Amino acid sequence: MASQEGKNFLVTNLVAEVAHSYYELLALDNQLKNLEQNISIQQNGLEMVKQLLFVQEQLHLPSDVMKRKWQKTKAKYTN
Repeated sequence: MASQEGKNFLVTNLVAEVAHSYYELLALDNQLKNLEQNISIQQNGLEMVKQLLFVQEQLHLPSDVMKRKWQKTKAKYTN
């Protein structure tokens, strides 16, 4: 009887460990997905800034004019 209880104890612990590891893996997969989305968003933002700088150069706008426009746009989306 004691050996059967010991076996049941070990099996229960093993199942619990596998379940814990599985849910930890799911959480890490979600973190990875979020980080990949964040990287994509940041890359898109960088491309937008590059395009703004290109437009600024093409129109020969002084940097302070672009800076003010950028601050207005930024304030619009952060408030």
